[in-house]
Amino acid sequence: MALTLTIKPPEKVIGSMSSDEQERTPVLLGLDVQEIDGDAKLVVDVAFQRIPVRGPVGMGPWYVAASDAQLTLRANGAKIASHRNSRYVDTVHRIKSSKEGKVKAEFEPKVEVSETLTVSVVSAGGKATRSKEETIEYSDRESTLTAVQQGDRVVWVRSTPKGEKLIREYILENLHLWLRCKWTDKNRRGSAVLITFPELFHSNGKKFSKIQSFFAGAFLRLKPPLTNEDGTSVEFTCDEK
Repeated sequence: MALTLTIKPPEKVIGSMSSDEQERTPVLLGLDVQEIDGDAKLVVDVAFQRIPVRGPVGMGPWYVAASDAQLTLRANGAKIASHRNSRYVDTVHRIKSSKEGKVKAEFEPKVEVSETLTVSVVSAGGKATRSKEETIEYSDRESTLTAVQQGDRVVWVRSTPKGEKLIREYILENLHLWLRCKWTDKNRRGSAVLITFPELFHSNGKKFSKIQSFFAGAFLRLKPPLTNEDGTSVEFTCDEK
């Protein structure tokens, strides 16, 4: 038995999109099916890319790209046997705290009266500052890909770990996801919903600040560079060849 997908609308997935639309979509969706021992394996490719944007003279190039996305893949009424699991990265967290306190300091000035006699004139007091530092360090795991099964669907969330990035803040990658399931009848239907969160980035890969994005967004609305900015949603039927 061989399986094939009929996707609606077909022009929203990789392989069926026009070249212009594919070049202006920040996060692309690919969808296919394989037959494995009587089960259907739905295979999804989520492709992150950057879209060049011509900014004002002397300020470009800019890019529109995404570092986060959410995909919901549903096989209507099917029993899910397995799916692509979550992915983690090991991290080390350091929490450093400092406390300052006032301490009383006393001293007695000495006055030399003669070669053989020294007396204390007065007891002088003051306050000094004492600082105490403490560092707590612990290991942890942060999820870069979270997978949650909800009945006949799986939700994947792709996110980037917090903190400064060495090269760029957006990502360029192909995320390969899959879901293996079995339908109990011949009415094999489902859907895929991809939600993306594109943002503006400088040529060095660093994200625009909120105020920079506001003014740049006003400029770019005069000539929108994107398609499928909020993501892609398709429905499909799975048939035997």
